[in-house]
Amino acid sequence: MELKATTLGKRMAQHPYDRVQLLNAGVKVSGDRHEYLIPFNQLLSVHCKRGLVWGELEFVLPDGKVVRLHGTEWSETQRFYHHLHTLWQQWSTEMSNIAAGVLKQQLATIEHTRAEGKWLTRQQVADVQDNIRHALTGLPMPTSRLDAFDNCRELWRECQRWLGDIEATRLAITRPLPRRCWSNIANFLIALSRPRSMRHKRVR
Repeated sequence: MELKATTLGKRMAQHPYDRVQLLNAGVKVSGDRHEYLIPFNQLLSVHCKRGLVWGELEFVLPDGKVVRLHGTEWSETQRFYHHLHTLWQQWSTEMSNIAAGVLKQQLATIEHTRAEGKWLTRQQVADVQDNIRHALTGLPMPTSRLDAFDNCRELWRECQRWLGDIEATRLAITRPLPRRCWSNIANFLIALSRPRSMRHKRVR
């Protein structure tokens, strides 16, 4: 599917891009001298706007970059936008499931470490952070979009908490340990204070 600027719109807009083509997992915006490939995994949002006469598509990318297409017929612009947006949302939903799986795996590994009940060193927390950052590089979509998906939101926020200041993170995780240790000691002393007959079953 393709959307082109009208002849008059192209002349009036004086813009490097005058057509956009829908690809399998992205779009190609091009002009007589310029071409820009935008894969879905780099697209943060897409907007459909109406000017005084023509339509406009706006593709928002990471680092504040925006690619615009001007001078298109309005009804055709709307039609292309709705088709593109539907496909992009379907793709995003599928990729969010993959992203959620990656985040869950990281948090499961962290929980296994915490379950051992040991104090975490600064190096251990730094290693956890490195593992999370490495996993994030393999996500199929920008992390800035994760909050938009119910299946990723809380997982991503938990990972972000681990990516904070190393010392603050270490203290927040290990602070409950003394309480747990005292609880274990208390249970041990209570068990010792019981009569021997209650601590051991009689063998007949």
